[in-house]
Amino acid sequence: MLSQFCHGLHGCDNEPVYCCSDCEGLQMYCQSCVVALHCAMPLHHVEFWTGEYFQRTSLHDLGLCMQLGHPLGVSCCNPVPAFDAEFTVLNTNSIHSVALDFCNCKAAQTHTIQLLCARWYPATSTDPRTAATFQLLDHFQMYTFKSKGSAFEYYQALSHLTDNTGTKRPKVSLSLFHTYYD
Repeated sequence: MLSQFCHGLHGCDNEPVYCCSDCEGLQMYCQSCVVALHCAMPLHHVEFWTGEYFQRTSLHDLGLCMQLGHPLGVSCCNPVPAFDAEFTVLNTNSIHSVALDFCNCKAAQTHTIQLLCARWYPATSTDPRTAATFQLLDHFQMYTFKSKGSAFEYYQALSHLTDNTGTKRPKVSLSLFHTYYD
């Protein structure tokens, strides 16, 4: 065991078996604390301590669900899951599958607007299933300006950041980049 106590929420005495490779430090957390601490950072990489090695898992698999259309931490009284809570987000650190709920209150914005407010650019304006972070779009633009690299090469790098073994292909296609830059 790497740590004797959870570094998450005050008073937590659950077994710490998770760490975030994107956060600073090497603190270990229990499942409920790592999810609670990452509600504003759903695109971080989380690893599970098996007793012998760290195995990558996702915040989606641990139960994190993003709620759009409301301030952080505020639940929607009428949420609509995004395609069985499956939504793909491209970020500079990899391609992520996230659980996502759109707000469906009377005064709710369209799904596209809710994504844009979260700084996620949807791949389509009708029934989006995939989005890219504004950060990724800025990064991709600078990459193409300075290196003259192709969308294919950039996508391949993202795919390898997601899974460098090549055994789990990301659920998003290269055509997504043409949506953003054609």
